[in-house]
Amino acid sequence: MSADARRVRVRASESGFPLEVSLSREALRLGGAYIAAEVVRQCQAAALKRGAQYRETCREAGVSSATLAALGVPSSDDVAAREATEPGATALHRWGFSR
Repeated sequence: MSADARRVRVRASESGFPLEVSLSREALRLGGAYIAAEVVRQCQAAALKRGAQYRETCREAGVSSATLAALGVPSSDDVAAREATEPGATALHRWGFSR
């Protein structure tokens, strides 16, 4: 979890809509633009992760990878690529290792 995520915590729906936002005092001092950008970043990450889970569910149900790719359903590789470029990502994450 990045330092930003500790200052701004977002619980998002499966489609990435914010359901609950918690702000630390530190986040409030950083201003509205910072808070808005962090909320959007976390909502997009949540939607991407859920999309990758949905892709796996569809694959198990027999939908082909080609069809899912044509529909633009995100993959676990998409999630890993995003996490590797997020602020606070470690070198190990960027190289493809995770906990």
